[in-house]
Amino acid sequence: LGQLGGKDAITELNRLYKREGQVAERRQLAWALARAGDRSKMPAAVKFGKQQLEQSNGTNGLNSLGIDYLYAHDWDGARLTFRRMMWSDPAAQFATYNLACVEGLKGRVDEAWRLLSRSIRENPQYWIGNWRHVQSDPDLASLRKDPRYLKMVERLRLQSELGIHAGG
Repeated sequence: LGQLGGKDAITELNRLYKREGQVAERRQLAWALARAGDRSKMPAAVKFGKQQLEQSNGTNGLNSLGIDYLYAHDWDGARLTFRRMMWSDPAAQFATYNLACVEGLKGRVDEAWRLLSRSIRENPQYWIGNWRHVQSDPDLASLRKDPRYLKMVERLRLQSELGIHAGG
């Protein structure tokens, strides 16, 4: 799909979605379709996420359901689900980051910044090694011009480089 763009990608993803029998794989394709601009499969993904959560109720299930809501542009559902994840497991690595993404998508720069800072402070080793994700995540585009954000990304990049050089 990397060679396809626009309508071609959506057509191919829809073809794969119709052919795929496993619900979990269809959910992944629904996410890909939503990223490509077609959210028509997201109600089914949210329904599956809710059913899956009833069975497991773990942080992975909450994270996936939150992402379902995110791709469906159900901001309140995403916000509530990620907050529930933070409440049920304060050490859940992606809850705070994903909530920062929701706030960033809604243009709430100060709240997104606060949550992103918290996520990096709570999981520094992960984010130092994955600083490029923080830098390029489209969900955080509203923070790109904020000096605090630019300084944080630069600090993560430098720490990552120092870690790589210090390790050999």
